[in-house]
Amino acid sequence: MVTPPKANQSGAIWTNQPIFNLSKQHQSISMNILIQATGSAQADGMAFALAGGAMPTTTGLIGGSIGVWAAVTPATQDINTYVKTALQNSAVITFDTHKNSPFDDSSGATSYVGFGYPAYTKTYTLKSAPASSQINFSKKSQVAMI
Repeated sequence: MVTPPKANQSGAIWTNQPIFNLSKQHQSISMNILIQATGSAQADGMAFALAGGAMPTTTGLIGGSIGVWAAVTPATQDINTYVKTALQNSAVITFDTHKNSPFDDSSGATSYVGFGYPAYTKTYTLKSAPASSQINFSKKSQVAMI
């Protein structure tokens, strides 16, 4: 269990051992995940991240950010400052199980499996009134709505 079934929890499992040898072709990885609601304590989801550089020392933001995306409610309208709240130097697959309006994709889906680059400025659209942000799943990021 990564987090206990309580509100406002975050957790992470990181390894400092390389998962892939980038000098070799045809590598694969597999995993099983179980995201299970217990009573009223329903999680927002989880992410599988491949990150470069130093191993993260924090678990990232809770809630709709799922520990990898930038803040759900931006504290700034400067996109370059805003993306610093996201997991840097990474590519992620997210398993989002809870709609966070208007942050999650505008398709209306209540959950999704998505792929994206959390620190890439074109991943987000910032809105000023009221202050909000939204993930853009376009040609740069792919998403499957559930």
